[in-house]
Amino acid sequence: MAQKTQITLQTLVEDCAEARALALRTEQPSAAIQATQLQAKLLGMLVERKESGAPGAFQGQKTAAEIVEMIRAEHGDALANAISAALRPADAVPTPDPTHDAPDSLN
Repeated sequence: MAQKTQITLQTLVEDCAEARALALRTEQPSAAIQATQLQAKLLGMLVERKESGAPGAFQGQKTAAEIVEMIRAEHGDALANAISAALRPADAVPTPDPTHDAPDSLN
């Protein structure tokens, strides 16, 4: 659909800039702020974060492993595994062995 209408990140950001300029010309600062915020979101400069769970739900967990297990119980293995992998230090991620299962043309 985006290709049919030729909508790109660039056109969206430009549209926001035009809307902001119009809001400033018509003395509507809140509309200008909203246009600026949308530009920031589109460009990845503003990320909304939402807490899940009840207030204090993580209070009893002391380690990352406990939190991962709580997530596993509430949201399943896929999310828990993804969070566990994200928490793993970069030096703990196994490096593929280039000689293992390599095609013959690369040996």
